[in-house]
Amino acid sequence: MKLLALTTFAGLAALAGGLTPAHALFMLTFDETGTFCNSSSGTCTPHIENDPSLNPLTSGMVVVFDLPELTFSGNVNVLNPDGVTISDRLRWINSAGSSTACEASVPGTTPCADRLIFYSLDSNGFAADIGPVSLGSTVFSTTEHADGTFSWNAPGCGLPTCNVYNGTSAVPGPIAGAGLPGLIFASGGLLGWWRRRKKIA
Repeated sequence: MKLLALTTFAGLAALAGGLTPAHALFMLTFDETGTFCNSSSGTCTPHIENDPSLNPLTSGMVVVFDLPELTFSGNVNVLNPDGVTISDRLRWINSAGSSTACEASVPGTTPCADRLIFYSLDSNGFAADIGPVSLGSTVFSTTEHADGTFSWNAPGCGLPTCNVYNGTSAVPGPIAGAGLPGLIFASGGLLGWWRRRKKIA
């Protein structure tokens, strides 16, 4: 099960002719089951529903989180440690389902996204899992480390750091029977089978 801890620190300031200030400064923690969402500021409500975006990635169910504060819309690919293969996609949408309505790259944009969709390209049976899907690149992406953690610094506010998203996708645990104990057990079984076979011959 992937646990995605999403930490958002926003320091959006009003700039002359620039962006409208936002108040987002919250830590959001959630998982791909869609049953857990915790926010350090305001409320965060998880939903499992049909993909509500205007350009859905799936016709099936996805995990959608109501955000405690408005932020910019857009998409971010989370890449596997190889830096190439897409592991997950995060999508911020507004109330109409648009992921392009208030992108940070457009000067003078006011944050309008109130929901986050978490898509996992796994097929493990969790609510966020949409299975293998062919996705194109996004303007922004981040790469997971071998331990499953990633960090993404969102642009758009005119400051060095606007929103910092620190996530953790749990690395799959060891398979039962793998490793040295499993090898010893398998070798013992193979030796026993070979001895019995030798006695019969």
